[in-house]
Amino acid sequence: MKKLLATILVIIMIFTLAACGPNESEEVESLGTPTAIEIEQPIPAANIAEVAEQNKIGISLAGEGAFYDQLILDMTAECNALNYEADIKVALSAEEQIQQLYTMISTGVDIVVIDAVDVDLLEAVLAECETQQIPVINIIDSINGLVSTLITPDFLGIGKSAGRDAVELFGKSGVGCMLIKGDYDSFSMQLMTDGFMEEINTDKDVSLIAEEYCGDDEQKAYEAANRAIANEEIGFIFAQSDTLGLGAIRAIEENGGGITLVVFGGDMDIIEAAASGTVHSAIFFGPAELAKETVYIADRFIKNETYEPPPYLELRIEAAQQSDASRYFVDGNIYAQTLGG
Repeated sequence: MKKLLATILVIIMIFTLAACGPNESEEVESLGTPTAIEIEQPIPAANIAEVAEQNKIGISLAGEGAFYDQLILDMTAECNALNYEADIKVALSAEEQIQQLYTMISTGVDIVVIDAVDVDLLEAVLAECETQQIPVINIIDSINGLVSTLITPDFLGIGKSAGRDAVELFGKSGVGCMLIKGDYDSFSMQLMTDGFMEEINTDKDVSLIAEEYCGDDEQKAYEAANRAIANEEIGFIFAQSDTLGLGAIRAIEENGGGITLVVFGGDMDIIEAAASGTVHSAIFFGPAELAKETVYIADRFIKNETYEPPPYLELRIEAAQQSDASRYFVDGNIYAQTLGG
């Protein structure tokens, strides 16, 4: 009897397993082929170290326009080439610049580059940089305070170049000159004016008979040039920025031409005007050279705590005239670069 019960139980189990088998198989098949799940890969350890060790250069600029647009591009490219993070800020007031600089210091920049809005108002910021042992590279306008190095063109030489043009062109026939200046308290403007006056004072037939402070306002430059051309014996104008030069061009063209114009600036519109002969000479320094020299010195500071840079580094200035201005004009570029040689 026990054998019979055991046999019956075995037969029941066999039938039960046979009934369940196909259903389980169908469930598995219904799931289909497993799909690969994309898992975001972690950053390799080497790359993590590289990101963590990337140094930051704080760059505080003080202006707008073609030169600064090009300088930002060039500074960024130079920093990227050496694996530095470029923290670039543009300030339109001294107060804004000071706040930006304190923010840079608090966020841990390794070095600060300053193009000053107001060269007289940075004493406290410079003191904080010294306390934090952050080197300061001063570019373009000289800051009244202790910095590690100054990188700038020879603004006195730029003024002399414009003055020589006036003397060479009109030293025998005589000419009345006009200066269209930037801000009245600008150190670079004063140096350009001094250089210009030093040259024209060597010739009694060349004299300054009109000058106007126009900031960086094209309309003011246009109105000032228009008045001078209408009321004075003006034959030569030296405009001390690209923007002022554009205003002078408008005034000259509206008055029938005949005025020799020299401009400090390499905006592509000014270079194009030099190529056509509307501008006699466009005098400028290259933002790419400024960026290269600045980031090079920053790199030396970051890699060597005992590095001592030159106290002053002079940037090359070049003049584009009708005979060679086409060399500097590059379609699609913002600002001309010096070519050297």
